[in-house]
Amino acid sequence: MDCGVSLSGCATIRTRPLPPPRLSTPRSAWRPLTHQLLLSVDQDADVEREAIDAAWNEVIDRRVAEIVSRKANLVDGREAHAQVRAEIAALRQ
Repeated sequence: MDCGVSLSGCATIRTRPLPPPRLSTPRSAWRPLTHQLLLSVDQDADVEREAIDAAWNEVIDRRVAEIVSRKANLVDGREAHAQVRAEIAALRQ
């Protein structure tokens, strides 16, 4: 299965499913798995670096503008983690 993920309509990243995880992968399988991992990280090699940077700059500019104009609801990281943990704990009961 191959699906594309669009980042703000500027770039598309192709993803492929990884092989199922195994607790005891034999050493002979490490090299191809490592190669596959490196390829997955470097998958944007055919995309212009300037286009990627421009897309991120647009996102950053938009987010900064939302913070400055007070449209963004900023949340303390520790409070957010505590809230998520509490919600997960409630689901487990």
